[in-house]
Amino acid sequence: ITESGKEEETILRLARVGYENVLGYLQGGIASWNEKLEVVNSIQAKELKSLRNAKVLDVRKPSEWAISHFRNAVFVPLGYMPGNLNDLDKRQRYAVHCGGGYRSMTAISMMKRLGFTDLVNVQGGFTAMANAGLEIVTEEVTA
Repeated sequence: ITESGKEEETILRLARVGYENVLGYLQGGIASWNEKLEVVNSIQAKELKSLRNAKVLDVRKPSEWAISHFRNAVFVPLGYMPGNLNDLDKRQRYAVHCGGGYRSMTAISMMKRLGFTDLVNVQGGFTAMANAGLEIVTEEVTA
């Protein structure tokens, strides 16, 4: 589902995360959808500190993770989903993030379809988490 005039951009973004077989789009965008949409809960990065019993799920690319990541995060790149979700507890609360917020929403959509029930999107993703002063692990990368 995309806005009119954004079809090519959406196809490009989907290809970047491994979805290259786009079969069509919803004519008229989301405004033309007559069904009720499911809501995704979102939080600000600074709220992660007070989010109880949640694991942080990082869905960024391996190269992004290797540079820096949230301490104790679970790492499952979006491009490797849904196949690499089998080891995760579907009843566990996950705070899902990517670099800026786009990929995490895609990941949450897939996870909900697979039966995960307690998912929260971190608005602004990793950038917002770093800016909020959360504990980030930085790795040395050799060129």
